[in-house]
Amino acid sequence: MRARLALVIRSSFACVIAAGAGATASARVHRVTPGERVLDGERMNVRPGDVIAVQAGAYRFIRFPNVRGSAERPVTIVNEGGLVDVRNDDRGYAVVIERSQHVHLTGTGSRAHEYGFRCHITKKGMTAFHVNGKSCDVEVDHVEISGAGFAGFNVKDEPRPDGSTNRPNFVMRNINLHHNYVHDVKGEGFYVGHTFYTGYKVEGKVLYPHEIHGLRIHHNLTRRTGCEGIQVGSAAEDVEIHDNVIEDAGVAPFADYQNNGMQIGTATTGRIYNNVIRRCPGTGIIITGRGNNTFANNLVVDCGGSGMYLMDREQEMSGVGYRFVNNTIVNPGDWGFGLNCARAPEIVVANNIVVQDNGKPHIQNHKAGTKLVKRNNLLVRSVAEVGFANPAEGDYRLARASAARGRGGIEVAYGVTTDLAGRDRPKRSAWDLGAYSYAPPERAAVSSTDADAGRAAAASAPRKMAKAGAVAAFDGLLRGCLVEVLAGGDAARVWLAGSKQKLVGIDDEGTLSLSASGLTLTIPWKRLSLKDRLGLALVCVRDEQPDRHAIAAFYALATGDDAAAQRHLAAAGAFAADVRGMFE
Repeated sequence: MRARLALVIRSSFACVIAAGAGATASARVHRVTPGERVLDGERMNVRPGDVIAVQAGAYRFIRFPNVRGSAERPVTIVNEGGLVDVRNDDRGYAVVIERSQHVHLTGTGSRAHEYGFRCHITKKGMTAFHVNGKSCDVEVDHVEISGAGFAGFNVKDEPRPDGSTNRPNFVMRNINLHHNYVHDVKGEGFYVGHTFYTGYKVEGKVLYPHEIHGLRIHHNLTRRTGCEGIQVGSAAEDVEIHDNVIEDAGVAPFADYQNNGMQIGTATTGRIYNNVIRRCPGTGIIITGRGNNTFANNLVVDCGGSGMYLMDREQEMSGVGYRFVNNTIVNPGDWGFGLNCARAPEIVVANNIVVQDNGKPHIQNHKAGTKLVKRNNLLVRSVAEVGFANPAEGDYRLARASAARGRGGIEVAYGVTTDLAGRDRPKRSAWDLGAYSYAPPERAAVSSTDADAGRAAAASAPRKMAKAGAVAAFDGLLRGCLVEVLAGGDAARVWLAGSKQKLVGIDDEGTLSLSASGLTLTIPWKRLSLKDRLGLALVCVRDEQPDRHAIAAFYALATGDDAAAQRHLAAAGAFAADVRGMFE
């Protein structure tokens, strides 16, 4: 079996190298030079698996209409040769992806630039980066946005009188925004999905905006946004918002109640975890969704309103309530948790830390009849009562003698298995309270302030750019390895979807079946980040099999994890040179 896999690796290497621009002769590179502004996929004859290489230089705007890949072979749009600098003061956009599907725009094409696309527009009321025109299956990463007269990102279609973009006729699916940096914009950093889910009138007719299914917003950094750093609405299914850092949001809102850190808007469900929100005039996280939300391992510090505030917009509820588990809230202006939602089936507030010295209740329930479950929360007036590592320097990890250690319940039923730093929480013993589990100093030498920035930027570090088609080739090899691991009966515990889970199956298209906390879920292969794939590759590694080390080394290089790459290259033997040859 090992000899067969080694032969497949060598064959795949040869295929990628021979094709030059892709894994097969049908994959091509379309190079775009400054001055070209409307890059129509149909006119350019862009096919699935092709690469649109945008050459470094100055652009006034760039539009990408009609770019269509496939689930297995998305079209990649990447900067080449340096920074793609898009700026204007008279347009309503800098970059637009429209009428497109299965597209991945990435700013990882230059090791010298952390964000290979930079968008700067200044016209009042205008957004820098749009995804619209009924586009689906779009991934955007390593883009920097500043100066926009409204939002950094705007991802949605407006309802139309003809109904073509309205609910239920259209659903925007599979949007993945990660490792981007948005700063100094007039509106929201990320404006994703429509605010008015329950409808609004246009020319006397009530229009209902579309839903978003399959939304990922993670590892982004926002600073000094006029309104919320991240605002999400109408995202009704399969939503995860995690590992984002939001600093100084809501500094100049254009309307009342838009000065919050994050807004989880009407009809939005899903998991919101491992986010860090520091300094905003309003609420850290304001929630107006329909339930079925879990908020876990979030750190909210120095917000003028509540740490988290839940309100009832008189919409249809999901049948599942709200869970607030293992969050740390420090110095809110109002309540740690403000709860104003009697229609939720249940609200659970468990294992949280709230530090609040304003004379108000730490947990304020405004509605009689609410089914509120409170357990194992540490509610104090000063940071000294908690025992944080170094709160004066913004370090809210737990000190050795912290009062939060070992006082929490085991809350895996809500999908929480790790802490804000990614460490596994105990399976059988009492949990620590708050976002961080205690770790000895030698295991956590970096301050939490540095770690906050690191979560947003670590995977944003300049990394090697794989040759077009290389990732698809190695994906095939990795899936084959996983099949062999499962067939051999080996235990395969992997880190995916924010928790440690057991891999129990993989189908012909690469869809993973995972088991966690007695539940089974599936994740399509296209939803996996390169970091996810590195984790899967590590499951396959065996010391005596250099070919599997080669696969792990490829994904380590692709994610910028040089230390891991060097370890696996050293164990890859003759395959090491072939792996290095997969990168520009």
